[in-house]
Amino acid sequence: MGMFHYFDLGYSEVFVFDDYIINQIRKDKVISTEQGFMLNDIIKTYFNNKKMVYISNKVKSYHVDPLAFKYAENIPNLAAMIIVNANNDNTVKKIPLQDFKKPFKICKSLTDAIVIADAIIKNEPMPNL
Repeated sequence: MGMFHYFDLGYSEVFVFDDYIINQIRKDKVISTEQGFMLNDIIKTYFNNKKMVYISNKVKSYHVDPLAFKYAENIPNLAAMIIVNANNDNTVKKIPLQDFKKPFKICKSLTDAIVIADAIIKNEPMPNL
């Protein structure tokens, strides 16, 4: 793992690594397409056309506008989306992902999410963690 970049966007903290982004959204925030635009600017800057994985480290409760997922799936170099749900709460089940057209995974730990992201980037099968 090389150097990483950190951004405090107000509604979330973003950590940019070589092959993935970890986004930790603050409590009770609503994620809309506007926040998607801000994140996409970071993706364009640090990944350009390079394949990458988005990891949401769900530490706090937050809400996602379903249109934000439609926007995210149109990011061309987004290879997959992973949500870390360490608390095993049911809010992840409420996220409207049935129509999401990119690979998607829910993990119990950030470590598992990074292992899966690495496999996706290397075009290896996703491990069952």
